Amino acid sequence: MRGHHNGDTVVSLFRNGRGRMGRPGIMMGAVIALASVLSSLATSQVQTPTPQAPVERAADGPILDVSHAMSAYHLVEQWLANGRVMLEGVKPIRVSDLSAVQLTLRWGGMTLGDGEVILSTHPTQSPASLDLVEPLAVAAEQAIIELRGALLRSRGRVTDDQAPAPLTLPDLFRRGVLLTDLQLARKPKMIHLPREADPAAIYRAFAPGFHGLVLSRSDDPAVVAWRFPAYNLARNIPPDRLLRQMLHDLGYGAEAFDMLGQEGGPLAYRFEVIHLARAGAREPVIELTRGNVPFPLAAFDTGSLDAMAQSLTEHLLGRIGAAGEVAGTYQPTSDSFDPPVAGDFETALAVYALSRRAEQLRRSPAPGGARAVDEAVDRMLRRLRER
Repeated sequence: MRGHHNGDTVVSLFRNGRGRMGRPGIMMGAVIALASVLSSLATSQVQTPTPQAPVERAADGPILDVSHAMSAYHLVEQWLANGRVMLEGVKPIRVSDLSAVQLTLRWGGMTLGDGEVILSTHPTQSPASLDLVEPLAVAAEQAIIELRGALLRSRGRVTDDQAPAPLTLPDLFRRGVLLTDLQLARKPKMIHLPREADPAAIYRAFAPGFHGLVLSRSDDPAVVAWRFPAYNLARNIPPDRLLRQMLHDLGYGAEAFDMLGQEGGPLAYRFEVIHLARAGAREPVIELTRGNVPFPLAAFDTGSLDAMAQSLTEHLLGRIGAAGEVAGTYQPTSDSFDPPVAGDFETALAVYALSRRAEQLRRSPAPGGARAVDEAVDRMLRRLRER
């Protein structure tokens, strides 16, 4: 009969010195999240939602939202399918609160074309209302030109007798290898920091990966540098290097870093984006949101907690190999795991969280779901004992 585990075995392994405790990686977050959700299931209560204030509408045009972004995304895909940007017969998409557009074309995870349009030289002075189609068309033209250049350079690396028939833009799109990534920037908000603030204060004024950044010269605010959040993530640019690169682009020296966002120093702004993409050619268009997204209180009940626990359980089970090894932290930009296999400490935490989940499933109306979890726990424990 298969044994059941409650986590005590894992603790004893480390007390006996059989495990090596290393620095935990990002994968541990999924384990801790599962343990937290399981604890919450025992004490969860349905809460009454707090009344929300009505969303303010701009008097000069509808505020940019996901529906506008979806229309723009599908329009770009029509242009790609046709092989060129065509404005004839295209209905305008009137919006306000739009400051910039960035469009990226990818093939196999590689960026082959980028297009970016900034609507005003001053970050906070974007047009009150405009037709989104116009800057979208310019960004699409830029990205398509870059893509065609990349295809030509690729053909130049093979001899004439090896060269395949040239691929056209519609060919790439129909084959499902060309994916679109669209970011629409809202109006930036200025970052104000007190004089002689701690240099690390700038990192508390924006959320890397969620906010985009704009820096401009204090002596000439029209000289600006923009960085979109997905651009930074795709290139694995850490916040410190990002800020220093942007300052360098503006002609500042290293000493300007300590004056960011302060009176007399480089001006700093953060902005939010609506970010749309497809995970694959046959996958739906989704809005990407990085960071913690609040749930409506009315929807956060025992059922939703159990669904979260099951989703996290399936995620962890998918990371456990036949020999009990647990995959390390996934790096989406390189489609790899770093490290390839998680350390003993993270494996032990996975055992603990999944043991608690299996015990909960055995008490549920459908106890059969605990079998797969128990089998994964057994494999991980054998691996820990053998090390």
